[in-house]
Amino acid sequence: MAAAAVSVTVLGVINVAVAALQAALVATTVVVGAELVFVPILITYQFERQPAQFDTDEAIARLASELKFDASA
Repeated sequence: MAAAAVSVTVLGVINVAVAALQAALVATTVVVGAELVFVPILITYQFERQPAQFDTDEAIARLASELKFDASA
């Protein structure tokens, strides 16, 4: 009778371990699936939102004017 109780306990532990592994597999699948959907969307959005050339030129001109060496000082 004691052997049967130990066997049932071992089977219960195995069932819990299998359930935990299944939950981890499902969670991993959800995360990977979300990445497969959202990463390409975010990359596409990033490249579509590039600043205009005018904005880039203006920013460079501002930086150059701020960093100019003032010989009179």
